[in-house]
Amino acid sequence: FHGWNVSGSVKLASRGFKPFDNTGDAERAFGLMRQYTGANLVRFTLGWEGTHPQVDTLDTAYLDAIAEQVKAAIAEGMFVFLDYHTDLYSRHLFGANDLHTGNGAPRWIIEGGDYPQAGCGVLCFSWSMNTILNGRVRAGYRNFWDNAPVYTLAGERRVQDEFLWQLRESLLYLKDKFSAEEWHFILGVQPFNEPT
Repeated sequence: FHGWNVSGSVKLASRGFKPFDNTGDAERAFGLMRQYTGANLVRFTLGWEGTHPQVDTLDTAYLDAIAEQVKAAIAEGMFVFLDYHTDLYSRHLFGANDLHTGNGAPRWIIEGGDYPQAGCGVLCFSWSMNTILNGRVRAGYRNFWDNAPVYTLAGERRVQDEFLWQLRESLLYLKDKFSAEEWHFILGVQPFNEPT
């Protein structure tokens, strides 16, 4: 296998948490990857915030768009490794004027949890320093691994339970979007990128 990581734009709300703007954009990109590099594998990123925008809600429009973009890779004969991309746990742990930000957990997970005051100031001169020094980021990961309570409009839930619910539901939904032959190209799922 040799291929590409697709793509950093999944971190952006302005891009709808998708690697490509649309299916045509994905088709062009995968065609060029195959033609010029002979790539036969793609690490295809998607976002928890995209799949699970509210408690008890699976965003099927988001998953439909993801399925179409994945099919563009498969049409080029590329195998796909799905990656739930997470950087610094969630963009909702950061303020609008912060130098760095993250992606991953949706707003309602953060708003319903317990987090210290924002930031780590000048000590976080680089993006990666937030993993070590930003108390909010550290609390986010700790809450995830401890399966901490989250207070929602639907009552108390648990962080990791919610993530696992959407993971299962998303994968079942996606599997129904592919033929058996297409599903053969899905090599696996990385459920949690950079699990600090």
